[in-house]
Amino acid sequence: VLLAATHPLAPNAELTLDDLAGFELIWIPRAAAPEFYDDALSRLGGALRLSDISMSQSQIRNALLVRRSAISLGSRRAATPDIVWRPLKGRPLVARYAAVWRTDSHNPVLQAMAVSPGLTVISQQVVAD
Repeated sequence: VLLAATHPLAPNAELTLDDLAGFELIWIPRAAAPEFYDDALSRLGGALRLSDISMSQSQIRNALLVRRSAISLGSRRAATPDIVWRPLKGRPLVARYAAVWRTDSHNPVLQAMAVSPGLTVISQQVVAD
């Protein structure tokens, strides 16, 4: 959960869904990832009040500074000195990604991603031409 460093929940080390009850959720537009969006809101169980605005992840940080009682969903990597990240207890939301690349690729970004801490490889498969 992303929130302004001045948010009332910011001092908490982790948050529960009950903690989030009634707070405004500023998040991405549904069209950006409809299945993920619907799944996330379903898992939140109506704890949050969905904002009348939606925007890109890069814009959300600025919005949290303006609407200081609002929250957003995002990665700990989005935290800044003014925006803090707090985990949700029980990890009810998990983002899953898939990546496909050629086995002969020497792209340094792919190399780094393949050994990234916290990355769990679910399946690795080589497909012949």
